[in-house]
Amino acid sequence: MSYFEDATGEKHFLFGQDGGARLAEHLQTKLLAQIQISPFVQEPAAPFAHTSIYPPETNNGILFTELAAYITGLNE
Repeated sequence: MSYFEDATGEKHFLFGQDGGARLAEHLQTKLLAQIQISPFVQEPAAPFAHTSIYPPETNNGILFTELAAYITGLNE
């Protein structure tokens, strides 16, 4: 399930670990993504510059872009 990384890089699993993977296995389907809980930081100079809440160059931005590409079939 979801986790967050602290300043040292240590992952903290808020709802237990590997629940999403176990559920996907039980349902005989693919786990689409594991995306960390991350605070949204809006840049005051450009509050609406991004089309999502995570800028595309951030870890979560990259994961959401990869997930969207997978879902739409653009990664094949």
